[in-house]
This record gives sequence, structure tokens and C-alpha cells, in this order.
Amino acid sequence: MKTLIKKPILFSCALLFVAHIQAQNQLTDNIYGVYYVPSLYTQLYQSEDGSPYLDLKFKPSKINDSNKTYLVRINAHKETAEVWVAEDKVIELSNERKNEITFTDGSETRYEAASYRNSKGTFGHSFFEVLEKNDKYGLYLKERIKFFKKEKAEGYKAEKPARFEKVKPHFYFRAGADDQKTLVFIPSNTKKFVQVFSKKNQKRIKEYIKREKLSLQSREDLVQILDYIYKQA
Repeated sequence: MKTLIKKPILFSCALLFVAHIQAQNQLTDNIYGVYYVPSLYTQLYQSEDGSPYLDLKFKPSKINDSNKTYLVRINAHKETAEVWVAEDKVIELSNERKNEITFTDGSETRYEAASYRNSKGTFGHSFFEVLEKNDKYGLYLKERIKFFKKEKAEGYKAEKPARFEKVKPHFYFRAGADDQKTLVFIPSNTKKFVQVFSKKNQKRIKEYIKREKLSLQSREDLVQILDYIYKQA
């Protein structure tokens, strides 16, 4: 195990390369991904606290249109989903394919893989929780977990262990029902938010948010705002 930790990059590259070839031949129910050991990311990061997962436990789930029940968990740090296969093996689902997950643990929480453009304008792929989806728009939540390296003690500053921490989640949306469209980041600032829309609509949207005292960081308020924008159009 020590060798794996000392050479995480070489280990992961070799493992994922072999696994990618195996996965394409071994999967028979249209669930494509990459195989690796369940503890891979704990080993790679040598984290002493927290984890890259929203929940360490794998939850019963449905994937796409399959009738089978799978055990799935979300890796919010790497922006992927994992499917339990065996004691020493999981599949990392591709976030660049059209993959949908519904937890059947009673929560009915849904996730979709989608492309997105973040607050800095950079494009990426991730699994998003589906908050609202209709023929007018889709609203999505991106939970975020960051990795912080170990910090040595300096002066009065205490040592901090290497750790994973949840940070502020981000909201995204897309107009229409096209699942191939890139998700758009929702800024918390009203002025920046209304700039996403055409100039002729910016004033009325801004006035509506102010009049109704709505927050761009509340999922309920965002549904109300997007309903107003798209269902009133």
C-alpha cells in the first residue's frame, strides 16, 4: 500500500488505462465507465479528514432506463459517480455521457451528467442534482468538495491535516428541454444574473427579484424566478 501512496500518479494512470479497456468489454447493460479500487482517492490524496464523497455509503439507485438496482455514490470532488461492483472494484461512470441516476433509498434524489460553464467561464463535465426540470427550463445543484493539503504549524498558527471539506454549492440552469445544452452558472449577484438574459428582459427580472425579495442562493426562490422568466414568456 505504501508504494501506491508514494507513486499515486503512475498508479492511477496505469490502473485507469487497463480498466478503461476492460470496462468496454465487460459491461453488458449500457453502463460504461472505468474500473478501480473503492479506496483509490483516499490513497491518492492521503487525506486525514473528510472524504471526496457526498456520502461514503453506496445507495440503491436506478441508472438510465435499466430495471436493475445498483449501488451508487457521488464523488463531488472529482465530479463523477461510482457504481459498486465487488469488494475490491467500482466503476466510475462517465460524466461526459448522458447518464442519469435516481436514488431509490426513499429520497428519490436525481442526478444527471452534464457539461457546464463555471463562474470563470471554464467548461467542464460533472454530475448535478436535478432540482427542477420541465419543458421550459432545468435547475441544477452542484455540490462541491475541495481538497486542502496539510498545513504545517507556523508561529501561532496550528497545524492543519490534509482534508476534504464541503464548500459553497453552486446553482446552474439551462433554458428549454435540450439535455445536450451546456448548463449556465447562476451568480449570487442579481446584476450579474440578469445579464445572462436578453437586455429587453433584464429590467423586469431585476424588478421582480427585488419586489418579491427573492434570493439567488435559495432553490425555492430560484424555481420561482425561473418560472416567472420562462413560463410568463
